[in-house]
Amino acid sequence: MVAKTFLLKKLYRNPVTIDLISKWVDNRIEQKKDAIVIFSGARGNGKSTGAIKLAKKFKHKFRMRTDILFSREDVINAFKKKEKGVIIADEMIMVGYRREFHNRIQQEFIKLLNTQRDKGNIFIACVPNFANLDKDILSLTFLHIHIAKRGTGYLFCPPESSIFSTDRWKLDECKKLEERFRAKNIAKGVPAWKLPNFVGTMCFTKLTDGQEERYQGIKDEKRTQFFEETSESGELPFNVCRDCKTKARYIRSKEIYRCNSCPNTWNAPERKIDVTTPEVLEVIPLDYSRGSRKKDKIEVTIE
Repeated sequence: MVAKTFLLKKLYRNPVTIDLISKWVDNRIEQKKDAIVIFSGARGNGKSTGAIKLAKKFKHKFRMRTDILFSREDVINAFKKKEKGVIIADEMIMVGYRREFHNRIQQEFIKLLNTQRDKGNIFIACVPNFANLDKDILSLTFLHIHIAKRGTGYLFCPPESSIFSTDRWKLDECKKLEERFRAKNIAKGVPAWKLPNFVGTMCFTKLTDGQEERYQGIKDEKRTQFFEETSESGELPFNVCRDCKTKARYIRSKEIYRCNSCPNTWNAPERKIDVTTPEVLEVIPLDYSRGSRKKDKIEVTIE
């Protein structure tokens, strides 16, 4: 096993370029390892933009229309058919949500992640909250990129190996750090250099007007198709508008759903909703604008 060692400045403007990240991923594919990258961040921060910009840098050919997927079934079919390709799950919360670990289709998807490694596919997923993914998917992920604001992402990698730990990403430690900073009323949140597994910062530009228009067209078409299919099977989620087929926002104080695209509102079902369900999940953007005043270099090993 060959490892590449990079000396990275422990500052937030450290230029970890998309080209360098693509080399890390290509290197794993050459060594027949998993190549799973997760983008997280609040809605509208540019997770999909970062995923597309990265996918276009790989040695594998990336086709936006066929490689950007929204449903769990489409992702599974792509893993079965593709070889040396790129797969982007643009709304991973529909594919690998942790509270659906018992779902038969999700179990099949996780099996494919474990057994289809020899096909050399690169899997990129976008999700609002990294910690909400299924634990088996988290264990297979080698790179987490949190998009804190448009054009800026912070990179995290798990330890090279872990014999006994079931929390390679140290989610419990991250949660405690965040709670500690919120208790001190520090508005800017936890500095990235204080979080475990921090590697560096990625900066990227927006898509061209043509790429953005093409992506939006594909997104609207495939997402509408997905909701129409689930509607025909009687499985349209109650947090989806029946008119425009887009997700709605849950307003807890009024116990209603309000569509994000049109003025429609409707009452929530008469049942207790857990605060961790996707409908009411509040993603708190993290601001890692402060740098370390101590050492300005750290040695990081990326397989």
